[in-house]
Amino acid sequence: MQSKQIGPYALLEEIGRGAMGEVYLAEDTVLKRKVVLKTLPSHDQLREGARQRFLREAQSAAALNHPNIVTVFAFLQEGESNYIAMEYVEGESLRAVVQEAPLAVPRIVDIVSQICDGIHCAHQQGIVHRDLKPENIMLSPEGRVKILDFGLAKLKNASSLTAREQLVGTLQYMAPEQAQGREVDHRADLYSIGCMAYEMATGRLPLQGDYPMAVLYAAVNEEPEPIERVNPEFPVALSRAIHRCLEKDPKQRFESALELKEALLGWAGQPHTRPAPEGTFPEAGNRPPEAPAGPQDEAVKESIEDLLQARQRIDELIASKFTRQITVMFSDVVGSTAFFERRGDLEGRAMIQRYNQLMFPVVQRFDGKIIKTIGDGILSYFEDSVAAARAACQMQRTLAQDNGRRLPEDRIQIRVALHMGTAVVDHNDVYGDVVNIAARLEKHAGPEQIVLSETLFEQLRGQPFTFVPV
Repeated sequence: MQSKQIGPYALLEEIGRGAMGEVYLAEDTVLKRKVVLKTLPSHDQLREGARQRFLREAQSAAALNHPNIVTVFAFLQEGESNYIAMEYVEGESLRAVVQEAPLAVPRIVDIVSQICDGIHCAHQQGIVHRDLKPENIMLSPEGRVKILDFGLAKLKNASSLTAREQLVGTLQYMAPEQAQGREVDHRADLYSIGCMAYEMATGRLPLQGDYPMAVLYAAVNEEPEPIERVNPEFPVALSRAIHRCLEKDPKQRFESALELKEALLGWAGQPHTRPAPEGTFPEAGNRPPEAPAGPQDEAVKESIEDLLQARQRIDELIASKFTRQITVMFSDVVGSTAFFERRGDLEGRAMIQRYNQLMFPVVQRFDGKIIKTIGDGILSYFEDSVAAARAACQMQRTLAQDNGRRLPEDRIQIRVALHMGTAVVDHNDVYGDVVNIAARLEKHAGPEQIVLSETLFEQLRGQPFTFVPV
């Protein structure tokens, strides 16, 4: 600790540390109460973007007065340092509680309902949290929920400190529109609440991935497994409410956190019994007698056979019209998170914009199609595997040339992963394992590297490229 006293607050001990700074337990020497003192790291003091985000956290939380939102007492400046003094909440984070999952249904409903109460208050004030996750939810010994950390909060009608293209938030709890860098509203918070509820009910996240691009791709393209399949004891009505929060389209989610809370509380009025699993009977020996087959049964049988044949024809049509052999490319900026933390949001925005402006023309020059951008990542595909490899090489050369004209601290590096396989291509989107494999490969790529799958390597080994084992 640099100082034992900050204004009226005496520092007691460090209790946390994160990207935005250190967190201390302190004592208000005037009012004789414990508080939490959050600081901005010294290396960020010259970054106006970081300071503005820090101030925005204080302003967002201070604008709210609700028992489920941590109270902000003061924003202090001492020399070049900035501090937020806020309410100290005894207890444990939801992250610690979730380790015991699956939690009892009444406890899940109670916790989520309180989160809804607090976040609805924020939404009513035009504030979107954008980073709801178990680490930002505290539970007091009495069971009171407190929402923390409005550092990424977005104030309605306020000037944006973060570019639309910039990815902010925690990947595993991030709404698809947020993962794609699109404009978000209060319904992005409802998605995050749904993720936490799913995790409390099952002990796992609704969408998973071992590497950032896989998580982002899943958020945009994959569907979570129904809760009742993972946890057969979970009420179906409650599962449906949680899955509605996880809809890809914000318009399909609840309109408000209050509406979500009402749906959760309404599960008590729904029948909780579920039919016996297929092929089982309530009691041995009580098997109902089989009725003789009649004309209606024959009609049903023929109808099912017709449907199966129709499905086969549809599968064949999809295979012939939409399935093709392609090469998928994943590329992203190495160390982009550290860049944003070090340089601030505005300079980070300029970096991502420069990266996209450099890379898009290269992809298109080699007849590649850009599927989507996810944060600092670009997902694209090529019909020609050789063209894909040449595009990847040219991307690295183009960036190297651009870096040569810049100061060392302004230079950026990218990594690229390529995989060839069969995929369904529809309306410039791609579906299939080829995407997941390419994303998985990317985590093995280092700065300025291009990593190929074994399948693509076999395809390209006779071409004029230099290959190095990794």
